[in-house]
Amino acid sequence: IEEYRMIAKDGRMLWMRDTSVLIRDENGHPKYIQGFLEDITTHKQAADALRKSEQRLQAFFNQSLDGFFFCDFEEPIEWKHASNKDETLEYIITTKHFTDVNDAMLKQYGLDRETFLSFTTRDIFAHDPEQGRKLRRELFDAGHLHLETFERTSAGTPVWFEGDYVCLYDPQERITGFFGIQREITDRKMAEQALRDSEQCYRTLFDDVPIAIWEQDFSELKKHLDSLKAGGVTDIRVYFSERPEELLYCESMMRILDLNRAALKMYEAEDKRELMRVT
Repeated sequence: IEEYRMIAKDGRMLWMRDTSVLIRDENGHPKYIQGFLEDITTHKQAADALRKSEQRLQAFFNQSLDGFFFCDFEEPIEWKHASNKDETLEYIITTKHFTDVNDAMLKQYGLDRETFLSFTTRDIFAHDPEQGRKLRRELFDAGHLHLETFERTSAGTPVWFEGDYVCLYDPQERITGFFGIQREITDRKMAEQALRDSEQCYRTLFDDVPIAIWEQDFSELKKHLDSLKAGGVTDIRVYFSERPEELLYCESMMRILDLNRAALKMYEAEDKRELMRVT
């Protein structure tokens, strides 16, 4: 059997499969060759397209800045109708090793490829086995997850990940494996925590400082003043001196958003809402 290309009469390039069989006579001597040609151009084009697609996917997998992993099972595992999901879960997280991983994920955990591919879910979550068990249970129940997780690298360094995790199924809806895509967000989480700490510090200072402080919103007042200017008012002082009632209207547009304990004491108010109602 040979495969080769031929040029058709109309100039098209065709792929042919040549199957030939040597026919012998009753004495075993070669008599003639019998064969047939099969046009396999469509098959070759499909195979070539598939190969290129796999190459592109592999390049994306290898070069992505996000971490990728696959955990393929040797045999499909029933989950939806499993009689004992706790046993099935324990079996998966303790025996099913990761089957592929890209460089980005190796960097995230500080592991080499051989070590990572020897790991199971239990090994990755050795710092918190219950977390690993809970996350896998949620994944298998839902089929897909998007979440943020707090984990540790191989050196024990705390690290945050944001990831998407998806189950793979066979036609009978049995799980054949799962894969995940995750990115490290430790810097973002630290920045968010720093912001919360800063806001808490500000709140403590705001509430406890012995000087009366309040926060007011002048946005509606500014809109009103801008509309007056747009309507031809050039001298605000003159405008208000001639219309003193307008000042009360402007005052009604100023809202107190917050105030501290010292301000409550100064105005002898029972709570913030009492003064906010005044505005």
